[in-house]
Amino acid sequence: MFLKDVYQLSKWVWFMREGSAYTRPHAGTVARDSKPDGDDPAYIQIGLIEGFEHDFSGGEEDEVWRPGPGRLGLYDGREIKPRLTLRWTSGELSPLALEVFYRTRQQLTEASAQFGPGSSTLRNGWLHAQCYDGDTDDLRMTFALYGRLKVTGGMASEETDIVKPEWEFLSLYSRLATVFLPDEPDEEHGVILDTEGEGILGADGEAIFEAGN
Repeated sequence: MFLKDVYQLSKWVWFMREGSAYTRPHAGTVARDSKPDGDDPAYIQIGLIEGFEHDFSGGEEDEVWRPGPGRLGLYDGREIKPRLTLRWTSGELSPLALEVFYRTRQQLTEASAQFGPGSSTLRNGWLHAQCYDGDTDDLRMTFALYGRLKVTGGMASEETDIVKPEWEFLSLYSRLATVFLPDEPDEEHGVILDTEGEGILGADGEAIFEAGN
């Protein structure tokens, strides 16, 4: 793990819907206990990330009291029901942002012509996120989390504004959820950014997402 002296983390995020088919590390269907590799081409990239926040809170404090020897004293505290929430803002209005914000039954793509708003519930699935050192381009953390995705705001616009969706991902329990802290940039634990401008590369060095997509 090498997280010392990190002043800025840049983040890249991908999402794969529950029920989607994947091929890496083997053929399967996305579910709470069925996780695709981070370099699977079925992941959908969530545009340019301009800012993000990780929040582990929302729990309740359960106090433990003990006599010592007669008067009760606060002995310990137990946090129960905490939740991990990831929030970020993207600089692009993508088909996935429309799908999640309007709760569409249809899985929207660039070719979609219409959708039914409010025809579905929130999307569950696997989130793959990578945090890079803003000074050195080193990969610092890789997240593989199962949970529920929302677009909570940022859809308003005025004459000179750019629409910037505000996303929220609530992490739900899965025994397969992990956060990887590399000792050095490592291609085996997900996709990496190609500094030569080729886009996103897999562990085998082949381009998965072209630059600009």
